Amino acid sequence: MMNSKSVHQAEKLTDAELSKKPGRYQFIEALLSLLVIAPVIAGIIALIFRNIAAAGILIFAGIAIGVILVGGIQKKKKAFLQLQMGDFFAEEFEKKFGKETDDASLKIDRRLLNEAGLIGCSFEQCDIENYHCGRHRGIEFSAADAVLIHSYDELPGREESMIRTETVFDGVVILCKTKAPHSARITVNEREGERPAGDIADPAMFDACFTVNAENKYDIPAYITQAFREMIKDSEKAVGGACCGAALQNGILGIAINTNYVFAGIPRNFDMSDIDGMRKYYVSSLERMGSLLDIIEKNPSFFGD
Repeated sequence: MMNSKSVHQAEKLTDAELSKKPGRYQFIEALLSLLVIAPVIAGIIALIFRNIAAAGILIFAGIAIGVILVGGIQKKKKAFLQLQMGDFFAEEFEKKFGKETDDASLKIDRRLLNEAGLIGCSFEQCDIENYHCGRHRGIEFSAADAVLIHSYDELPGREESMIRTETVFDGVVILCKTKAPHSARITVNEREGERPAGDIADPAMFDACFTVNAENKYDIPAYITQAFREMIKDSEKAVGGACCGAALQNGILGIAINTNYVFAGIPRNFDMSDIDGMRKYYVSSLERMGSLLDIIEKNPSFFGD
């Protein structure tokens, strides 16, 4: 049974009241961010003076503060917005993509990202948000925002250690059920290093940017076609990002794109006092996903008769 305090906390606020609360969370988040920066700067200074042990401790402390404190306040802010605006979010999602489904074959989680070959690099930390399943023009799909972080020792084999963290992916992951046979298994991964400038729809440029592997070599010309290269190019434009990888297995096409675009959610740096702006952004994020799915659907190798 809920007490009077919890009932009050669960009550929906007016827009005027709602605009004030997230602002407090953002103010606290900004203060905590300063606590993160201070030990990191001190660690860099220690590194300059070759005090590697102290540098490692200080930088690690800064990262720990960021993960525990800043991450905690972000989760509280997200939970508050879901409580206050969750009904609006759900209604708009259903208008665009129908009722939420729960299809295990379209689940986006750490296991999928580890095993499907979408991400061609190592990672230890996996944060997934805004995971949803729906249907668009007959295509069953799922999508989620994901951040993958890799940690490694810059001084392996030495008594001192210098742990470095690197964000290897920060973007959106999409899975779509296709008409491709379950036997076809292909992975496309971005090559290491800076991507050369050029049109990735051009076969030579695509090969310079991506590696392609398949269990059956004859599947590569069947699916990695000009239409596929155009699809990747147009998908990048649709969300203002860069494709990290794609994979086809068990009839499901997956695409991972590094991008600032947030699917079915609100960006972390958005002004949370702008309630109307948040509603508009959420709706526009659904529209952009619809446009992205329209691009994917045009590929005859995956969705043709």
